[in-house]
Amino acid sequence: MTTIQRDSETLDHLPSICAAAGVTMADLEALPRTSSLSRVLEAYDDRLTELQRTIDGLELRSIAEQCLLSVGDNLIDGVCVVNLDGRVVSVNKSYTQLTEHSEEEVVGQSVHDLLKEGKIRVTITTQVMAERKRISVLCANPHGDKTYLITGLPLYDKRGELRGAMTILRDMTEITTVAHSLEQPDDMRGAIDADFKLIDYEPTRQGRLIGESQKVRKLKELIQYIARNDSSILLLGETGTGKEVVSREIHELSSRAAKPYIRVNCAALPESLIESELFGYERGAFTGAQSKAKPGLFELANGGTILLDEITDLPLQLQSKLLRVLQEREVMRLGGTRSVKLDVRVIAATNKDFRELIKNGEFRADLYYRLNVVPIRLIPLRDRKDDIPLFVRHFLTVFNVKYGAAKAMDADALVRLQQHSWPGNVRELENMIERIIASCLDERITVDHIDDLLLEAEEIASGHRPVDDRPGQRASSVERDARLKDNVNSFERDLLAEALREHGSTYKAAKALGISQSTVFRKATMYGLLPRG
Repeated sequence: MTTIQRDSETLDHLPSICAAAGVTMADLEALPRTSSLSRVLEAYDDRLTELQRTIDGLELRSIAEQCLLSVGDNLIDGVCVVNLDGRVVSVNKSYTQLTEHSEEEVVGQSVHDLLKEGKIRVTITTQVMAERKRISVLCANPHGDKTYLITGLPLYDKRGELRGAMTILRDMTEITTVAHSLEQPDDMRGAIDADFKLIDYEPTRQGRLIGESQKVRKLKELIQYIARNDSSILLLGETGTGKEVVSREIHELSSRAAKPYIRVNCAALPESLIESELFGYERGAFTGAQSKAKPGLFELANGGTILLDEITDLPLQLQSKLLRVLQEREVMRLGGTRSVKLDVRVIAATNKDFRELIKNGEFRADLYYRLNVVPIRLIPLRDRKDDIPLFVRHFLTVFNVKYGAAKAMDADALVRLQQHSWPGNVRELENMIERIIASCLDERITVDHIDDLLLEAEEIASGHRPVDDRPGQRASSVERDARLKDNVNSFERDLLAEALREHGSTYKAAKALGISQSTVFRKATMYGLLPRG
């Protein structure tokens, strides 16, 4: 009875059900009564399935529209959203401008068809959805005259289910052109494949970012990306990890490369002078000021980039003024009455923990948030030991040229270097290679040369002398003290001699070395580096 009643109720609604199912009443009456209801309901079920697909499509379109609304059509990057079937759901204006294809030409089309038609050169959406992770590639456009960085991201709905993928297109033509010109010798190396060309970070300038490990490659990719905008950057990491190198890379890959690059060591400036050095002063602004006005370092960096190294050593009273400068984008000299407009990219760096400093009231939280727009944490050398051979090769080349030598390193010695923990990071490695080149009489650098210096480094790092248990390498404390003193004296003499040759006077040498002139004079006299008479 219940079944008959339910079927009877269904029959009352047959006209509307038939309309929804696309079946006429005439067709229904022509069929046997027992099968017509079943077929109508089956057709209706098919329509519901189709409707669900449409709703899913609308849901994805809503996701796509939300994505495009969030980034805006004014974004310089092109954005393209693709559904699970690989069809383009939506694009923004920048995408059509970068690809030179209208919205009508791509929306609704399969990315594989677009690939076959030559409207796009590469597609990563299928791989992004299959692997459900972020993927980036560098490729040329179909004409071969532009280079794009394409980044694909999976898209999920509110239930966490995969709904499609979004690709972001960025024009990298200028950066790849500069990088290509830097890496080519005068006679050129041959044609470069225009289809797919990854940027090779081997520019000829000193201070380049060295490394091919996965972590360093990701760092290079990030540098490429952020160099194109003017956001503030905060470099975090241990001493000697290359914060200034990264800062220079960002500057030289940016549109500001031809403008000034100013590095300020906030820890080295006397507290009484740091304000006038940073912001400048007018004539007679304070006792001891020059008779004429002097622009500050921010003004000197106008149009370019300023690196505020060891930013956490900036006194609290100056942190508030720096915050105002960053917010207002203008600076007023000490004793001045008018502001100077600034167009400066600010990069700050430190090896200290901001959380502890803010907690202890030693650093302003609002200044930290102003600086920490794009944080970059640099990698210590102990976490990228595969890059040590590259650093060794680079430093051997640099210091062989500097000291007129032709020294090479044994494979066993290189292995020994990779076993060291490097608490001083790249700076420690650079110092060690220079010491070996400057003081080693042999043409081949062996494990014996390396071990002496590593032992000294370990003693300095630990604060005590470790027991040397290597067979045949035991030495008394007196012998090791004598060897250490000889090595230190040798290095000190070479360093002073080089500074005096390069700068020509004890005053300039002292300034370059960061020590007093009297110390340079006394040491240089002791080592016989100054002319007699």
